[in-house]
Amino acid sequence: MADDEKARHAAEGVDVIVRFHDISRLWELERAAFSLAGQFYKPVRILLATQRFTPEKQEAVRTVIKMVAAWSPDVSVSLLNFSDAMPVD
Repeated sequence: MADDEKARHAAEGVDVIVRFHDISRLWELERAAFSLAGQFYKPVRILLATQRFTPEKQEAVRTVIKMVAAWSPDVSVSLLNFSDAMPVD
């Protein structure tokens, strides 16, 4: 890839979808988000998808998001919580 092409891609940034299922593994979410924030391509737009998280769990996730956003102004995070009812057989 030529240097001018690398520069163009770097300026466009990157969108990343992160699925998060287990609130007991919040430290792994923090680690993943900080890893994404440290990437070369900026801005980084993280779309964080959760499934049927309670308001309390969503707030715990937002706390991690706020730390990452404070660390790197080139990172934005959107929390998307899928909240449809559980499927019934």
